[in-house]
Amino acid sequence: MRPLSACAKCELPLTTAAARVCVCVSRVQKLGVRDIPAIEEVNLFHKDGHVIHFVNPKVQAAIASNTYVVSGPSESRKLEELLPGIITQLGPDNLADLKKIYQVTQEQHTTRQR
Repeated sequence: MRPLSACAKCELPLTTAAARVCVCVSRVQKLGVRDIPAIEEVNLFHKDGHVIHFVNPKVQAAIASNTYVVSGPSESRKLEELLPGIITQLGPDNLADLKKIYQVTQEQHTTRQR
């Protein structure tokens, strides 16, 4: 019996995590993504103030199709947990969140002084 090729290995039932990953990888490769080296971190901001934080992720892009793939270990954190390190990454959408964090911090500070 001959060894299975990479494509033959992907034809597993989609019940296993490995099979789902294999299908995902093959679909992403069809887009023609290229690795983007030297990315130290990626932060995805949610409207509710949470951030999906990746440290040293593998980032791939297919510029023509406006598709980016970020993979690697991630964790969900609150915006205030990542401050002040991500202030340069924040845009106008996050200004309201920063104001809210500032107000809460001021309230806590005045409560402690009493």
